[in-house]
Amino acid sequence: QNLKLDRYPDWRLPAISELSTIFDPSKSDTLVSGGNTYEYHIKGDIKLSGWWTWSATPDGSRKAQVLAFLSGNRDSGLLFAVLNLRALCVRTAGK
Repeated sequence: QNLKLDRYPDWRLPAISELSTIFDPSKSDTLVSGGNTYEYHIKGDIKLSGWWTWSATPDGSRKAQVLAFLSGNRDSGLLFAVLNLRALCVRTAGK
């Protein structure tokens, strides 16, 4: 909520629909986690350290929707759970 990076205070979590627009199965990069190599699919030069990414889209009580950049699948994650989820924060264009 209070992320301030490079002097910008307007960072936010994207909606699940926004995250889905940067999933691209024609693009690929790899990450190594737990001694295993995984291929993820994302537009641009974004480097990921995990494949499940939080969104700001609620999914019932105490859950939010998440997106897997390995497959493009959506799921939901408990907000208080300790999982291997990442936050890919964005800013609104033009600000």
